[in-house]
Amino acid sequence: MVVTWSYDAPTNTATASGAGTTNAAALIAADQAGAWNKFVSDQSGVQIICSANIAIDNGVTFLETKKHFLFTAAACTYGAKLFDVLSGGTIQFGTLVNEANHATKDGCAVYVLTSNRVWINCEQNGRFYVYSSIFYQSGNTDFYLGYYITRIWNSIFSNAVTRFLVNCDVYNLYACVTQNNAVFTNFGTGNTLNKITVVNSTGLFKGDGSGNPVIKDIYCRSLGSIAAFTAHIGDLTLINPDIDVFVAAWFTGAKVFIIYEFDLQVVGNQADGAPIEDAEVCIYDKKGVLLLGPILTDANGKISTQNVPRGFYDWEHGDILQDYAPIRLVIKKPGYQDYRDEMTPTTKTNYQISMNRAVGVYVTTGGGVLIDLMPSDPVNLMLQEIG
Repeated sequence: MVVTWSYDAPTNTATASGAGTTNAAALIAADQAGAWNKFVSDQSGVQIICSANIAIDNGVTFLETKKHFLFTAAACTYGAKLFDVLSGGTIQFGTLVNEANHATKDGCAVYVLTSNRVWINCEQNGRFYVYSSIFYQSGNTDFYLGYYITRIWNSIFSNAVTRFLVNCDVYNLYACVTQNNAVFTNFGTGNTLNKITVVNSTGLFKGDGSGNPVIKDIYCRSLGSIAAFTAHIGDLTLINPDIDVFVAAWFTGAKVFIIYEFDLQVVGNQADGAPIEDAEVCIYDKKGVLLLGPILTDANGKISTQNVPRGFYDWEHGDILQDYAPIRLVIKKPGYQDYRDEMTPTTKTNYQISMNRAVGVYVTTGGGVLIDLMPSDPVNLMLQEIG
C-alpha cells in the first residue's frame, strides 16, 4: 500500500492516506496533479507556502527536515488545524540524533500569517515529534500546539504556546513573547517538562486544566505571572527554578511548590577519602520536621538525587514564600562522628561530605562523660552522655 494525497474543499484540508512515509514534495506534486492550487514551494523547495491545512491519516508518516512552512490567511481560519495528526498517523519535524542525550538536528519552521486561533493538533494514538524546530506567528499567541503531541525537544516558540498537553515530553524549550496566554495552558496529565526557558511573556502556566504539573530546570525573566490559576484543579511544582520575580494570579487553595535537587556523597576524612557505605542521611525543615530520609548511602558513598522542598507559595500569602529553610542535614554512621549542617538551597546542589571517625577524647564531668570530638568545628560537635 502506498501513500496518496486527497483534497477536501469544504474543510480546505489535504489528507495523506494509506501506509508509508511521505513529505512536502509529494504533497506539492499531488497539488499540481489535482489542480488544487493550495501548495507551492520556492527558494529551491525549502519554503513551502500553504493555503490549506494538512492531515495525516492512520499508517502514514509525514517526515520533513530543514523546511519552512508558511501558512497564509486562507488556511488560517478561526480554529483551523494547520497540521492535524489523526489516530495512527505520525508527523516528525527534524532528526533525532541521540535519544539518550536529547541530541537533535535539522528541524523545521512553521510560520503563521494571521492572529486567528489556529492549531497544530494531534489526536489520541497519533504521534507528533518536534525536533530542533521553531513555531511563530505575526500576531498574538492564539497559535496552539495541542493535545497528544508526543515530543517537543530543542525547539523555540515565539507567539506560540501549548494547550491541553497529555503525556508529552518537552525538553529544552525556549518560549518568548506570549502576549495573551501562558506557555503551558489548560494543562493535562502525564507530561514531562525539563529545561524550560520563558522570557518577555504573559506567563509560564495557566492552571485551568487537570493534573499536577511538574516543571524542572525552569528559567524565567520578565513574565506577567509565573502561574495563573483560574481554578484549583492541580498544584504546580517547580524543580530548580531560576525566576527573577514571583508573581501569580491565584484561585483559592492553589499552591506552587519550590523544590531543589540535591546530590550527596559521604567520604571518610582520612588521607584516601574512601566512600562511606550505609551512612544514614536525613533532611529536616527549620522546625525539625523530617522532609527526607532516612536514606542510606551506597557502596560509593552516594545517595540517589533527592528533591528537597524549599517551600511554597499559595493564594493566602501571595508572593511571600512559605519557607522551610534553613534546611537541616544530619548524617550518621556507627564509628563516625555525626555530621550536622544547615543550608538554604537556591539552586541544584552537589555536596561531598567528609566524616570524622569517632576518636575517644574523654573529659569527666559530674554524672557522665562529655565527648568532644572536634571542638574547633561547632557544626561537627557531638555531645553524648554515657555511663
